[in-house]
Amino acid sequence: MPLFSSQPQSTTTPNLTFIGPDAHGTIYIEDARGMRTPFFAVTIAKHSKPSLTVNRILPSGHQEPFFTSHTSSMSGTSRIDLVSRASEIKMKISYEGMRLRREFQGPTGKLSWFPSGNSGCDQKLKDKNEMVLAKLTANIGHSKEPRLEILVPCDDYLLDLVVATGLAVYRDTVKEVKQVEVVSEVIGGAFGG
Repeated sequence: MPLFSSQPQSTTTPNLTFIGPDAHGTIYIEDARGMRTPFFAVTIAKHSKPSLTVNRILPSGHQEPFFTSHTSSMSGTSRIDLVSRASEIKMKISYEGMRLRREFQGPTGKLSWFPSGNSGCDQKLKDKNEMVLAKLTANIGHSKEPRLEILVPCDDYLLDLVVATGLAVYRDTVKEVKQVEVVSEVIGGAFGG
């Protein structure tokens, strides 16, 4: 069974859509009719490791560990531990020209999250052939909720990789935007802005 279809996919109709996290740290899966089901519970720690903990919400309402993540600004690497698969993913942060890129090894080769749009908050996941597998719309500072859209059919392992890395990228993006806001306030204050 292929990990994802080699056929071109419509980027307007995602195969799966995840919405959130909301104010309570819940991420929902949304079906084609717009019905939402709680799917993940997210905890973000400001000063401890792991900085991101995600649990699956079972139909019973109980939670089971899915993954933890921590980004080291010193090494430029995110470490993601997939608890359910007992595996670790290292996502390297690098630059292509002036564009930030986060790369990791997938089952068929290197996968990369790239900023899309002017703000750099939204991201696209591309494979080594530049095929877009997923889109992350962060909506930081807007009233709309974050969205992670899976654009291609995936097996369970690839789906876990896309979701885990996408949520780690989202967490890092929120952190980066907040750091820029603090720096802007300091600079504005220093120059009387």
